[in-house]
Amino acid sequence: MRAATLDAARLLGLADDRGEIAVGKRADLVVLQGDDLDCGSLETRIQRVFHNGVEVGR
Repeated sequence: MRAATLDAARLLGLADDRGEIAVGKRADLVVLQGDDLDCGSLETRIQRVFHNGVEVGR
């Protein structure tokens, strides 16, 4: 998980405002139900979506 988030943001020079859930950072999140390694039927597993810290419809 860290390799796809904070470490990736650091490698891209973007860690100042993204890469982890923290105060002052961008909050783009997709909350899924079920096994996080199962990529099949993703759209049926989406529970909540946040863009810039605000929940949006799916």
